[in-house]
Amino acid sequence: MTIDGNGNSIDNTGGGATTGVLVQGGNAVVRDLTATGWQDGVRVVDAEGTTIEGATLSGNQYGVNVQRTGSASISGGTLTGNDVGVVAEDSQVTLTDVDVTDNAIGLDGLYVAYTVQRSTVSNNDDHGIRVSSGSLTVERSAVENNGNTGIRVASPDSATVRYSIISGNGAGVTAQGGQVDARENWWGAENGPSGGVEDPATGRLADGDGDSVSQGVRFDPYYVTDPRTGSGELVGDDPTETPTSDPTEEPPTEEPTAEQPTEEPTVDQPTDEPADDGDAGSDDPAGDGDDSAGGADGGDDDDDTGEDTDTDDSAGDDTTTEAAEEPSETTVERTDEPTTAVDGQQSTTTTSESGTDAPAGPSAPVNGTETTDTDGGNQTARVIGGGETTTSSGFGPGFGVFAALVAFGASALLLRRD
Repeated sequence: MTIDGNGNSIDNTGGGATTGVLVQGGNAVVRDLTATGWQDGVRVVDAEGTTIEGATLSGNQYGVNVQRTGSASISGGTLTGNDVGVVAEDSQVTLTDVDVTDNAIGLDGLYVAYTVQRSTVSNNDDHGIRVSSGSLTVERSAVENNGNTGIRVASPDSATVRYSIISGNGAGVTAQGGQVDARENWWGAENGPSGGVEDPATGRLADGDGDSVSQGVRFDPYYVTDPRTGSGELVGDDPTETPTSDPTEEPPTEEPTAEQPTEEPTVDQPTDEPADDGDAGSDDPAGDGDDSAGGADGGDDDDDTGEDTDTDDSAGDDTTTEAAEEPSETTVERTDEPTTAVDGQQSTTTTSESGTDAPAGPSAPVNGTETTDTDGGNQTARVIGGGETTTSSGFGPGFGVFAALVAFGASALLLRRD
């Protein structure tokens, strides 16, 4: 149904009726009319949806009264001089491009969902907008010069005010039993809203000269000029304190300390098993290597010079001595490696007590050997001949065998020379 007033006015001249236009149930469009002096200029009850366009509703107790209606849309009109411009309960109401001015209360609602777009709510004697137990959205509108509170919200499901002017009211925005998100608005002063409270999220203090905010109202950041055009300078949004304390920094986990190297023995320790050097044993033709420590390479010899008695590899290994668990079981093996030729002649080498190799042969003729025993069981072998004597010493029967081998080798060399 459409009620088109064509600019005509419906006035209550003192008859018994109380409602200028009644829409009950169904859908209806009411446009271009003026209703004055009624209890309800337009009353919408139990309707599915009603649109009121271009209407002027003035001097009524309620300019528009919406009850239990799924959707009511008011656009392009004026509500002025009423006790309440719009009152709604258990309904959803949207105002677009509407002037709600000079009423006792601009918009009032209980269990209502109000949306106010590009509208002006100003110069009302009491509250500009008052909503209890419902939701409110205000965008690109002006809520100005209302005698009490510009926007008052109690126990809201949600409440958002954006890109709007909130200025010249007795109080700007108050929240009771909930929170109102009133960021990015202009509060009538370049330094933002007053009220001396902190933004509940950023902690910024409302210490400006604009309209006041209460506890539970977010206002940071804010505009310093009219934001309804979508432009303007935005100030704030820099938290002055962290809303929640930073978690304490976890102490660094201790890095595992590098494992200390296990102490390696500086010398080979004696073991129950016979020692075996991977270098095929140590050659000690001079007989002064003490294998009693179990070191296969003779590295712990207690000779006077302190030098290693290993023979030079260039001379080849004459013998390999393997120390068994019992000193009496010393075994001497003879190798068949060829001796090194010197100037076309064959020669052998013997090792002196200083650990150096001395050539044998024409340059050091050998005439014979001599073996003697000392009081401590020490046996000494002397190779005699050529004006030079080489002496080797050692302990135990193993040394005797070794000395005999040296003597045998020397005799063989003499025979070959002859």
